[in-house]
Amino acid sequence: MDGPCYFLRRNKLLRRNMEPKIMDARTTPLTDPLGEPEPAERVFDALMERGWRLLDPSDARTYGHPGSLQYATFEHSGIRLGLGKAESLIVKFGVVMVQAAGPADLLVAALLVDKALKRQGRGRAALQELNAIADALGVTLYIEPEPLEKWGAPRAQLKKLYHSCGYHPVDAEARAFVRPPLAGTTGLATS
Repeated sequence: MDGPCYFLRRNKLLRRNMEPKIMDARTTPLTDPLGEPEPAERVFDALMERGWRLLDPSDARTYGHPGSLQYATFEHSGIRLGLGKAESLIVKFGVVMVQAAGPADLLVAALLVDKALKRQGRGRAALQELNAIADALGVTLYIEPEPLEKWGAPRAQLKKLYHSCGYHPVDAEARAFVRPPLAGTTGLATS
């Protein structure tokens, strides 16, 4: 199929660009576009219910790679989360790669804290909030300990942060981390 594709999703008309190199992570193909939202998509809804704002794709603060992929980017109190649904991380030949995954997999492509708010525990709090939502919805999270900003935390600090928040290395060198949902956690708590 060439050109844009439109489909109805939960009473909203969405546009999806079908060109293979340009996709919007918020509108990746769904298993059942008219049925119940996938677990990873429900994470997006839960973030917005908790006061996170979904940035417009044209916003300069939206996280992505120019010309290829934009991640659904949520902002709250100087923190941004760039998320990719139905994506996971693998390490192959020593290189971290993003791969298509199941509907209960969510890639944390970016955890960005405004420079003036660094070292106040806000990034950790945002990650813990995301973890709680993912646990309640049965979603597995993936994250890479890669500094995304020149003033960002170094890789060793990111590894320590992710490990302390329940993430486990995918490989021996801890190039990527995974966090399966905690067993016995069900339903979303209201904030």
